[in-house]
Amino acid sequence: ITTMIVAIILFIFGESSVKGFATMLIINIIITVLVMVLLVKLLLKLFVNTLGTLPYTKTMYTPHGKEYKKVPYEINHHSHNQVRYNNYHDYYAKHPAYTIGGPTFKFVKEALRKQLELIKGKFDFTIPVYVQAAGDDKVVSTKESQAYFLSHQHDTIPPKYEIIDNAYHDILNEDDQYRIKCLANALKFLIG
Repeated sequence: ITTMIVAIILFIFGESSVKGFATMLIINIIITVLVMVLLVKLLLKLFVNTLGTLPYTKTMYTPHGKEYKKVPYEINHHSHNQVRYNNYHDYYAKHPAYTIGGPTFKFVKEALRKQLELIKGKFDFTIPVYVQAAGDDKVVSTKESQAYFLSHQHDTIPPKYEIIDNAYHDILNEDDQYRIKCLANALKFLIG
């Protein structure tokens, strides 16, 4: 940014040869930024698609993913309710086949593919849909999901989107102050 500011100042106050240098510098900065953004995006897609397809790597966890492991309650991002948090993790301890760890490369590949399909395609909600998002979700971007559903407010049947303020990711295992509102609003939606 500072180089761009200097280049603009040189262009405004410089003589002809300095203006030529400033022009080339500005063009170089713009091209470099565009190429880097597009190249990184392309390489990331290629990387995820390749690792998500190969037989050995598709079931590997991504660098941020790993086998299921209970996180201490004090640092969890799923529930404000310690009893419910411990209950569902106790269930996982008894039934390890039902646990889910972090994302695998195949999961990321398929998730990205579906997201691009939904974003780029012409999708129209034609059935009633009710979405609740946790206001303090650190697992899924509430801002992005809200933007997506709000962009469909002119669909045949617009989706109803609601944020449960201050709730963590796992709303149904939350404290009652979040859970009751969530369940009551879902019931209202279903009853009409």
